[in-house]
Amino acid sequence: MHIADITMFYAPASGGVRTYLDAKHRRLGGKTGIRHSLLIPGAHFGENDGIYTVPAPALPFGKGYRFPLRLAPWRNVLQGLQPDLIEVGDPYLTAWAALDARRQLDVPVIGFYHSDLPLLVGNRMGHWVTPNVEAYVTKLYGNFDRVLAPSQVMADKLTGLGVRNVFVQPLGVDLQTFHPDARDNGLRAELGIAEDTRLLIFAGRGSKEKNLPVLLKCMQRLGPRYHLLLVGSSMPAAVPDNVSVIDTKTDTVVETIWAKQSPTDLFGASPNALTFDNKGKRLYIANGTQNAIATAIHARPGAPPSRSASASPM
Repeated sequence: MHIADITMFYAPASGGVRTYLDAKHRRLGGKTGIRHSLLIPGAHFGENDGIYTVPAPALPFGKGYRFPLRLAPWRNVLQGLQPDLIEVGDPYLTAWAALDARRQLDVPVIGFYHSDLPLLVGNRMGHWVTPNVEAYVTKLYGNFDRVLAPSQVMADKLTGLGVRNVFVQPLGVDLQTFHPDARDNGLRAELGIAEDTRLLIFAGRGSKEKNLPVLLKCMQRLGPRYHLLLVGSSMPAAVPDNVSVIDTKTDTVVETIWAKQSPTDLFGASPNALTFDNKGKRLYIANGTQNAIATAIHARPGAPPSRSASASPM
């Protein structure tokens, strides 16, 4: 059995689709009698451990994403691989390439509806485009032999658009990564929060459709007994006092600097902007809800931790 996945949603800093495909590739790679191929965009043709790159231009300011413009190279790679089953992971050109390859290969093609495309496009371009995008989704996903959706909500939306053969495929949880054995009893101390603080984690991309401003407002209302870790790329810089952003290059919290004179002060500083002095030694922090500028002495790597120096009302 040879299964081929094809998608453009695969980049160094991409999120859930790549996580799903990487886990699937590892899992199927250990199964006897199953071969798995993964087709993704790249700078040039290549292959490494069953992962095939197909040339596609990089998107300007796209953070590593590439957008395929030519259907033929993707179709030709699929036809050369001759899989028994094709799964499509995006609604763009690669989807049509897979459907085109089906004509020669005579194999089933599955479409995985990872994202709510009408909502995604509407949020960026305005909801006046929603009817046209919905018509496109109906046309494209109506061509697949089966359509998978990651939740019942997404499945119901597809069914409401007239798409048939829709099935819910939950993505599941990596129980080796998200396991109690991975608990770090020193993490709260490292973050500078109390042992009885409720710790929350958001892991993913900080893109617009994730609605992180809603989450940050929620943290403001919850107060200091709760603390949130934002882990991933493109995270907001202005966050409440009870939120820490993880440096994804090293997977560590670089440092937690209190914008208040003391962590026990009245909650609600809500830093919303910061800058260094010209020597890089002092960090000036605008505390939005306190109408004050906090000053911190910035420590160099290996030096004692940074410390709050003063707070000046505005």
